[in-house]
Amino acid sequence: MKLRHLWIILTVVGVLAGAGESAALAGSKDLPKVKTKKVSYGKKNMILCFPPEEREPEFKDKPFILFIHGGAWTPGGGSRDTFMPHCKYVAGLGYAAATMSYRLAPVHPYPAAPNDVKQAIQWLHDHVGEHSTDKVKLNAETVLLVGHSAGGHLALLVGLQEKDLPVAGIVSLSGPTDLTKSGSCKPCPVDRRMFLGTHKAEVASPITYVRADAPPIRLVHGDSDAVVNTEQSLDLAAALEELGATVQLEIIEGGGHWAAVKSEKTPDVVDEVMDYILEYADR
Repeated sequence: MKLRHLWIILTVVGVLAGAGESAALAGSKDLPKVKTKKVSYGKKNMILCFPPEEREPEFKDKPFILFIHGGAWTPGGGSRDTFMPHCKYVAGLGYAAATMSYRLAPVHPYPAAPNDVKQAIQWLHDHVGEHSTDKVKLNAETVLLVGHSAGGHLALLVGLQEKDLPVAGIVSLSGPTDLTKSGSCKPCPVDRRMFLGTHKAEVASPITYVRADAPPIRLVHGDSDAVVNTEQSLDLAAALEELGATVQLEIIEGGGHWAAVKSEKTPDVVDEVMDYILEYADR
């Protein structure tokens, strides 16, 4: 079943962060209010979004959705709050979810951020049930990673690197895939260097870790992205397809870096992006 209700308006990363638009949700007034709770894992924290108790039968066997924000891996371009409206929205539809924070460069260069994502996934799997309520029993037997820009990069990197984590699938919205190329973050080469620190770009590139048994991956990218070159998603999709991995690529005509913003040219983009996310959650 396709659900066409969500506006996803994401913040553009790095030096373009100030140009981002705040998130707005179409149709959200008809959804029940959801409870949230801040929890700590390791040295960072996340916000849990609880489905209403009447929705519990719907999410028992679905993966837990973990949102990972963008921002060029550095301060000022994004935070867990970027995805708060979306976390609440999917919870209202009956999906348990969370939006996480992670350590940022230059104070914490690679591999701090991906390590935080790994720890968040493991924490959700092992401990989210401890935060259940009398009415809503949370579980994260598997986790669906959804990331935008740098968050998409981290979702892909961790999901491809780690075979033992319970990753059900990955949805990357305009995420860089090959940090050896300038098109991985065209206006923010300094941010990329700060993120890498002393490590080579290949080590922190998702395309380095492609494998036939990768989790199902959905790549969504605008063909007018001025921050992350569309070829980043094209190249990763080709590499995964060559190995026989499950990957779906959607190039959005007229889509910019935050890809899911509606425009006259792309009136259905927002609905389609949410379809991609929920399609993977419903697998």
